[in-house]
Amino acid sequence: MAAITYRETKDFTERELERLFLSVGWESGRYPEQLKRGMEHSSQVISAWDGEKLIGLVRGLDDGETVAFLHYLLVDPAYPRGATLARS
Repeated sequence: MAAITYRETKDFTERELERLFLSVGWESGRYPEQLKRGMEHSSQVISAWDGEKLIGLVRGLDDGETVAFLHYLLVDPAYPRGATLARS
């Protein structure tokens, strides 16, 4: 396993999102086109990568004034806690 890096990006392939969401058993993984569009329109997305493999994602939504919340927090269950971390 390579060092895990974090990226602030909204640029994902449908396949990357599908694989991650289905890895945690979320039904929304069956709708990768909608997930991709949803990521593009999110306020903030931070993702975790093992090399070029998407292994985690947190998505924030806000109204720009008073309300913000985390809508998704996913981590591929194949990745153990305490993995080696690096920030890109």
